[in-house]
Amino acid sequence: MLLAGFATSSLSSLLWEVLWSAAALIGVSALAIVLLRLLARRGIGVPGGREARDTRDSLQLEQRLHLGARQWVYLVRRGKQRFLLGGSEAGGVRLLSELDVDSDAAVKAGEPTKADEETHG
Repeated sequence: MLLAGFATSSLSSLLWEVLWSAAALIGVSALAIVLLRLLARRGIGVPGGREARDTRDSLQLEQRLHLGARQWVYLVRRGKQRFLLGGSEAGGVRLLSELDVDSDAAVKAGEPTKADEETHG
């Protein structure tokens, strides 16, 4: 009879320890998830991180055109500049032209651009 009382008290303490461990594990996991989401919102620990949020200095691929057998043309923006790049498997990537974003707005409005003024006098 004394042995039966010992078994129930050790079983209840074992159950209490298991429940306490599970609660601690759930609490630590929830805290880790909250902290990781908070850091991700600030751009910490995310590929590109804070640099990707600052669009003034980051490169953005605006368009890509496949020309044919292993040749491409890329339109890339960095701040107020645009670059026209040509790419191929044989020659890598080369700068074809540097464009200005302001000239693009002028073209859409039908106004002459700096390049037009230089070529047409």
